[in-house]
Amino acid sequence: MCALLQCSRDESGDVDEDAVQEDVNALYEAGEGKWGTDEETFNRIFALRNSNHLRRMNELYIEQKETPLLDVVESEFGGDCKILLKTVLHAHINPADYYATRIYKACKGFGTDEEVVTRALVVMDEVFLPQVKEIFEAKYETSLRDMIDSECSGDYKRMLLALMDS
Repeated sequence: MCALLQCSRDESGDVDEDAVQEDVNALYEAGEGKWGTDEETFNRIFALRNSNHLRRMNELYIEQKETPLLDVVESEFGGDCKILLKTVLHAHINPADYYATRIYKACKGFGTDEEVVTRALVVMDEVFLPQVKEIFEAKYETSLRDMIDSECSGDYKRMLLALMDS
């Protein structure tokens, strides 16, 4: 958490294939490749690498180790640390899926977490929104528009629908 709050992430967008390979090896040796888990290695890599690097690292890990990094975190960690690392990884390797999932979870069940829905729709820009709509419908068999229409009301609903149409 402290490493994430320090905002030291490389935001260049560059991907150095040698560095990606080193990180894949380091994560394997820190997790699946040993008894116990070296949490510091996961924390450092997830906190400092840019989205493109994390995405490529996940692809290479799947190619070489046949396991997605989200599954590795699921099996190697517990509690709040697992939630944090999975959130960071999911948001960086597939942001559209991350936001679709957040919106669905905020709407399902009794009541709607309006803060989560608002934040997700405002944070997504026109780049991710079409992807989020597509993923949402494929995963949850309803459109994002229909979910918002059925879960929200009044001016709040009109504002969210306007955000989706802009």
